[in-house]
Amino acid sequence: MAAMYFDFLQLLVPIGNLVILVAKWTGVIFLRRCAGKLTWGLMLAGVILTSLTSITSALGLNGMSLFGSHMGYQLWRLGSQFGNVAFAVGFVLYAMKAAKDVHRQGELEQLATAMSEEIDRLKENCRP
Repeated sequence: MAAMYFDFLQLLVPIGNLVILVAKWTGVIFLRRCAGKLTWGLMLAGVILTSLTSITSALGLNGMSLFGSHMGYQLWRLGSQFGNVAFAVGFVLYAMKAAKDVHRQGELEQLATAMSEEIDRLKENCRP
């Protein structure tokens, strides 16, 4: 019974990784025009690295079989981690810019409202 449960869980791991990769690719594709070049580039590089390591892993390849050395295996494993970190840094930079833009938009809306009220007040004072 425990073996069946463990086999089921092992089946869910690649599916979960695929769902995460699809979500990352979707985000990168839709943000290509509105994100800055650096943030989008970091997210794209991260998704590409993560995708390559996931694809090679799904094909049964790893750094040892690809590069023929233990060092190659370590670099292959670091590629996935570096990809996740690069995507996360790009995402954080994008989120910080988006938050700053929303704050600035609020300031400008407040300013527009105050100016409109001031113009109305001046019009009332100038009427004969």
